[in-house]
This record gives sequence, structure tokens and C-alpha cells, in this order.
Amino acid sequence: MRNRDFYIEPRKNTALGGMELFLQTTPSESVAAHTHIHDSIELLYATAGSFTVIMDGTEYSFSAGDLILFCSNVLHHVTTGSDAKNSYYVIKIPPSLLLDLSADGQGASYTMRFSVVRRDLPFLWRADALENSPIASALRALIAEYTADGYAREIALKLRAADLLLAILRDGAEERESDGDASGNEITGRIYAALLYMRRHFTEDIDVRSLATRMGVSYSYFSRSFGHITGQSFKEYLNLTRVNHAERLLRTTKKTVTEIAAECGYNNVSYFIAVYRRMKGMTPREAAKNGYGADKQTE
Repeated sequence: MRNRDFYIEPRKNTALGGMELFLQTTPSESVAAHTHIHDSIELLYATAGSFTVIMDGTEYSFSAGDLILFCSNVLHHVTTGSDAKNSYYVIKIPPSLLLDLSADGQGASYTMRFSVVRRDLPFLWRADALENSPIASALRALIAEYTADGYAREIALKLRAADLLLAILRDGAEERESDGDASGNEITGRIYAALLYMRRHFTEDIDVRSLATRMGVSYSYFSRSFGHITGQSFKEYLNLTRVNHAERLLRTTKKTVTEIAAECGYNNVSYFIAVYRRMKGMTPREAAKNGYGADKQTE
């Protein structure tokens, strides 16, 4: 038996071509999902009990009948409340599903909705608001297909998953369009490509001007579009990506703060500590010692 601070969820239903769907039941006042991160779009639909989620350092509660969305590459973990029974459906959908179904040049604009957490876009639907909505209908159809285990199930599940993502995309779409949402424009595809590049190269010295040149647009247009589409500045997104990686290292290795700062692209350890504290509400050393949620797993 041993304890570990960081948990990477095992893949389930791997025959579904990268998609995962399963029902998870967890005892009261325990860790339902240890701190983890992945490329998939993830949704949790609570069927019983109550839960606390910490997503990128911010705490949310959700309970039976609620639905919560985790965008791809968002650090998160889940703990249960005091209810005797706590269960939720886990739905993981690879972003490639949207890209495969979209016309050339459009897929990135749709995928962007599930790539960056924007507080002005819904990511937590309460049971009363969810009831009788297109999202609820698509969700019920997906779960019904999962439990029925019918012929050509893997195809049906992908189609139902696509319906669910479509319902989320359309949720509030008219308001976003009236506010001048840039989705569908060519620049959205370039910003999405920039996000993918930053996720792969965040440990390097990435400069916004050089990245704009790489994406084939001017610095001013890139910076303005990046903030409009993602809701964050280039610097904020890069720091969040680096800090999330740093948290993983703090919780899984015995590397020093100086070593981790350098590995995450920070040449100045004092600056790294200040950024980490601002974004996570604690110092790197405190995170390594305690970790938010103090999530431990016994094997």
C-alpha cells in the first residue's frame, strides 16, 4: 500500500475510439477523482449526492441533476459531500470528433468553445435550468444509448455525443454572435493553432510577436484576437499552462522549486513563485506539501 498525490484517470471503454463513458460511484466525504488533466472534453452529470470541484484553482459545488463541463487541458479534481451515495456519469469526448464533423476551416471555431475556460460562457448547468433543455435531451439520449448496449453501439454513442456538444455550442450562441463573437472567422483557426502550439512548447521561451508571425498575422491583430476569442491575454494563458504543469511536477516529483520553475519556462524563480501564488492562492512549496484538496489515494 502506498500514497500518491497525483492521479491520472484510467481509460475506460477504449473501444469507443478515444471517447469514454462510464458511471462512477464514490463513498461520502472522499476523493471521487484525484487531480488530473487530459486533452479530452469532459462532462460530469451527477445522478446522486453532492460534490465539490476545484477547476484551475477555483471551487464549485454541484449535486444530483447538475452538469459540469471541463474544457480540454484544464486541471481539476472532485470530492464528495456527506451524502451516503454519490454517483455521476463521466463523459470524455476527444476534440477531434468536432474537427471530423466540421467543414474545412470551421472545426477550430467550434473546438475553441471546449478548449479554453471562459467565465462568460456556461460550464455549469443546474438541474432546474437543465430540465427540458436541448442539452438535457441530448444527454439523456447519450446515456440511454450507453445503457442499452445495442447494435452498432460505438457509432450511436459518437453520434449522441456529437448531439450533446452541438447543444452546448448552441446554448447562448445568439447572444455571443450579437456581441461580435469571432467564431467562424479564419483568425479563430489561427488562434486555435496557436493554443495547440503553446501547449506543446510552453516550456520554451515563447514570444507573442514571434508566435503571431508563425501564425501569419500581425502582432496587434493577433493579440487583440487572442483576448477576444479566449477571454484571456496571451500572457495569462501561457502562465496558466505553465503553472498547471508546475503543479503536476510539485505533486508527483521531488524536484526543487527552482528546478520546476526552469522546466516550466521561468528563468526567474522569484517571478515564478509570484505568478504561482497569484494564480493558485498558495506558494509552490505549500502546494508541494499540502496540495489543494489534500487529495491522497491509497493503493
